[in-house]
Amino acid sequence: MPNCIPVVPALPDEAYYPVARLYLVPTFDRNTYRSTFGEDAPTYDGARKTKTWFDSTAIQNAGSPDAMVQYTVIERDLAGNVTPKSITMTAREAATVNLYGIHSYSQYQIAPTKATTEGIGALINPVNLCLQSDAIALAKSFGLDASAVSESPLSIVYPAGELRRLWLIQYKGFQLTAGTLLFEMNQNGAGAPGHWNLDGGEPNWISDLPSSLPPQNPAWGTPCRPLQDVEAISVNPFGFMIYRKDRASVYTQSSTAAPAVTLSTGSTTPSAATTTTTTGTSTTTAPASTESSATSDFLARLEQNLLSLFKSALIQTLSQQK
Repeated sequence: MPNCIPVVPALPDEAYYPVARLYLVPTFDRNTYRSTFGEDAPTYDGARKTKTWFDSTAIQNAGSPDAMVQYTVIERDLAGNVTPKSITMTAREAATVNLYGIHSYSQYQIAPTKATTEGIGALINPVNLCLQSDAIALAKSFGLDASAVSESPLSIVYPAGELRRLWLIQYKGFQLTAGTLLFEMNQNGAGAPGHWNLDGGEPNWISDLPSSLPPQNPAWGTPCRPLQDVEAISVNPFGFMIYRKDRASVYTQSSTAAPAVTLSTGSTTPSAATTTTTTGTSTTTAPASTESSATSDFLARLEQNLLSLFKSALIQTLSQQK
């Protein structure tokens, strides 16, 4: 059974990192779920929110599947704000995923056989063979009992170790081959959902697998640990990042304001433009060469900041695709 236990992640050493570094549990898509747990996730339930994570401890900790549990998530709201917030759901909801897609069932395997007809020696088609217990269970699903099941009167030579036989089910005056019906029932994979239509002369298997899915619902946020005192959130047009206030980075640098340029408006053309910078109550004027240097420094910082923001957004996007 798939198992996923929340773990509180340590404070990263990096100066900034995506919010996924704070997740208490991993997130999955259908491929990563299958590769991690060796089985396919259940078919998407359109009556539930999309859910890419699960907490195996939720029901045990809450004491009941219907008890409410609470988690902290960090995500952008409809207004564009990004702040930690609490989400509440049942423990049953917390303990299961709801990944978009249809459950894939493993192929129904039929082992070969060396059983032959007596005399002629023709090989028996293994599709027609099954265990007696499976034949009886099939008859009961038709509303019959074990007395409706009998072995074929054909003279068949079964090799040692072959436990399957050619079992027949007496149904509405017909003798049906149990193995063939089992093969029909598993055409969409071993254990694929469906039911028998018993209205006709012979049972007819109807698949209950959905042929299409409803639109995908919004997703639950992923549980995070609380921010530590040295952590903060930086929001940009592309997304958001977590950064450490005690590490030097573009997120901890104070922004440099663009220098104000003051030009003479008198009738005499100035020999050179001047840049005026005011600090407190004192004003100093620098020659144009200083203005050019300050402007270049500002543009360099602006370029650095934009490149850093783009890099951060790219890192976050790639991390969310994993």
